[in-house]
Amino acid sequence: MSLSDDLISIIAWADQVQLSNNKTNKTLLEVYEGNLKKHVEEAMKIEFSTKAWERSRHRIPPINVLKRTVDKLAKVYSNDVIRSTANPKDQELLDEYENWFEIDDNLAYSDTLLNLLRSCAFEPYLDDSGNPQLRIIPPHQFTVYSNDRVNPTKQTVFIKFLGNRTLDPTGDDEIYRQVNVYALYSDSEYMKVDSEFNVIESSTHELGRIPFEYINASRSQLVPDVDMDSLDMTLLIPVLLADLNYAVKYQSHGIRYGIDVQMGEMGGNPDDFWVLKSEDKDGASPQIGVVAPVVDITSVKDLITEQLIMWLESRSLKTGANGKTDVSMSGVAKIIDNADVTDVRKQNMKSFRRLEARLWDLTSVMHNSWLEQGQLGEMVTQVPFSDSFTVSLKYGEMAPIVDPNEKRENLRFKIDNGLTTKERAVREANAELTKEEQDQLLEELANEEPKDVQSAGPDVSDEESEESKK
Repeated sequence: MSLSDDLISIIAWADQVQLSNNKTNKTLLEVYEGNLKKHVEEAMKIEFSTKAWERSRHRIPPINVLKRTVDKLAKVYSNDVIRSTANPKDQELLDEYENWFEIDDNLAYSDTLLNLLRSCAFEPYLDDSGNPQLRIIPPHQFTVYSNDRVNPTKQTVFIKFLGNRTLDPTGDDEIYRQVNVYALYSDSEYMKVDSEFNVIESSTHELGRIPFEYINASRSQLVPDVDMDSLDMTLLIPVLLADLNYAVKYQSHGIRYGIDVQMGEMGGNPDDFWVLKSEDKDGASPQIGVVAPVVDITSVKDLITEQLIMWLESRSLKTGANGKTDVSMSGVAKIIDNADVTDVRKQNMKSFRRLEARLWDLTSVMHNSWLEQGQLGEMVTQVPFSDSFTVSLKYGEMAPIVDPNEKRENLRFKIDNGLTTKERAVREANAELTKEEQDQLLEELANEEPKDVQSAGPDVSDEESEESKK
């Protein structure tokens, strides 16, 4: 089926995704990149009166749990990845493309997008000099479509969002219309078209496949649902903290009031003076007092921390080795930093292993096509990938997070019960050091003078000691 045959359904799908997903995906990306406060203000504006919102929004703490959580999760490419292939000539080209693509940096960024937005796309292309490049596309800039009757989760059309254009008035219509513009790619066609089905460009290509790769966190949906839970929780934490800051403001600077005293107009801010009148005017006596609400700050902080822990654990991030976390001693950053992401990383690693296999296969096809058409720059090796080209991956190992207190207790137990030596214990306790640094530490410990041991009683002579033995 050609693109033209299914154009109405493709455009309808693209328009729907633009309306339903794009705004939230862009918001998530904005928040991750540091633009959090304005979205917290919008969330608070729904709940507060205009006056209360104006007073409280200046006390919003922009604590970004989304960025810290995503950075903690996106660890597949935190260590070096070794890529190899059997053919030596293919290996030379592979090494070259790793440099052109800045592959580890770009895949690390795609790992971030996968954990943040649940999908992203990869576009190999040539720059103006004919050098290979790799573009990572977030999901608010594209979508995928399927008309496969057997497997609806298999993409058959890649749709890239190209912004919009203005159409001139037609007939008696004097209104200029803004319409979306899309680039459509199938395994043999390319079409540039707007949302009113006006074809701007159309051509065919000989790749035999869509020139993009796509990674998706959902196993059941072609386009995954937007991660609204993460966005809601990210906004909730600073909202709750802003509530606490707002309450503390009034607790620290209570409103003073006077009954049956002559003062000006009442206000509504801390340090204001309210003027009240009693009903019993005959027995009235002037009074002055302070309205200072009582806030249990510790309980509110514990509530916020407990909710954060439950949310993290619902996302398979273990916040404590024994399933418990001392919320009174742990801040938001410490909770996230100590979370164990081993299970999430293993699952993501499987997805990226499959993705890299497809990406390198696409790269070899596109390289050979560019080479055949003479499009590669002079700095690119002018030889083709072999037909048998495949890539083997070896990811760096990542040890699971262990609670520091539990680790110390385990080492102490091993030493006390003769299950390890002091040297091995020192190396295990300082695993972050290099072997040379560990050797130096062991040498320093060995050279330390032993502490003086004082006897419990007065010194005795050798003769007295012998006599006591008898």
